[in-house]
Amino acid sequence: VQALVRLANETGVPLWTFSRGKNLGYGGPEPRTQDMVALDLGRMNRIIEVDDKLCYAVVEPGVTFFDLFEYIEERGLKVWISVPALGWGSVLGNTLDRGYGMTPNGAHVRSLCGMEVVLPHGALVRTGMGAMAGTDLGPLFQGGFGPTLDGLFTQSNLGVVTKTGLWLMPWPDVYISGDVLVEREEDMPKLIDILTELRRLDVIQNNALCGNVVRAATMNGPRSRWYSGEGTIPDERLEEMRQEMGIGQWNAKFAIYGDKGLALRRLEIIKGRFAELDGFEGRARVYEGTGGAQVAYEDIAPQDRTQMAGVPTLKPLETVAWAAENGGHIDAAPIIPARGQGVWDFYQEAKAPYREYGFDLYIGYHLYPRHMVHVTMIFFE
Repeated sequence: VQALVRLANETGVPLWTFSRGKNLGYGGPEPRTQDMVALDLGRMNRIIEVDDKLCYAVVEPGVTFFDLFEYIEERGLKVWISVPALGWGSVLGNTLDRGYGMTPNGAHVRSLCGMEVVLPHGALVRTGMGAMAGTDLGPLFQGGFGPTLDGLFTQSNLGVVTKTGLWLMPWPDVYISGDVLVEREEDMPKLIDILTELRRLDVIQNNALCGNVVRAATMNGPRSRWYSGEGTIPDERLEEMRQEMGIGQWNAKFAIYGDKGLALRRLEIIKGRFAELDGFEGRARVYEGTGGAQVAYEDIAPQDRTQMAGVPTLKPLETVAWAAENGGHIDAAPIIPARGQGVWDFYQEAKAPYREYGFDLYIGYHLYPRHMVHVTMIFFE
């Protein structure tokens, strides 16, 4: 990599760096101009180390979430990874692009610890404690001596990252998969405010996911199964669909991990916050190992063996069949403050053009302690 970067620098040829379908720099999903050379790091696919005592991994750019998951499973290591919606991409690429998953380590960039980077003139730099010889603190301590450089290489084209440390989650004794169903559309602000407050208090340990009826239906499509008319699905039909699927107008998912006593107390607090609200229903499934052992993936029902359990999947790709067998989608994910009324106002603003142009409004909110990602999609033939 150093030799190639030096050559590109000397000849003035721009590089576009990617691995396993994921851009490793800042830009689009493919080279922007015809004079760019694509630098594919997909064959740099070593999992250099996974430590299940201190819970970290060291990986190269070509390692996918499926690769890392299978490596851990095959060796019986007691750590869980955090995975994004689709597990086929580069772990390193997703993290550098500030991607997110749905476990307590879901803000992937915060788990970065120590990088190896080829700079634009071909020199090699190791950030943090990795710059020192004779120490194994590189993937363990995020600081170092002097300024912390790691942020320079996230969503940037200031270097080619060839290796990184990544913190993982200890294997939990208990895993709880929970749902909150809300009957009325207009009660969404209450749901947002309560879930994000519980996240700030660390009662809910992961970034909860909240979706509407259309989002649920896209996983049970195609659209023709539910509605064959022109334009946006009418509100009265959405209400019928909600009842047919046994869900709410809003459907939130959250998870709890760790010690059984702590996990059950967290669940008690969460249920208590929603119990007195009319039109809100809380549900949960508690998974634990047999005979006092830690929970195993085979102990978890298939419907809950999802990204919230750190299991990579390609299931969300099924949504592209909503509009047509050979359909596609365009998605947008603006970031907005996690204030319920503000989210409601933004939702109404988004809803109007969808209806004007005849699309079905898909909503998938990713809720963090202080901000949220407002995912919408347009499905088309």
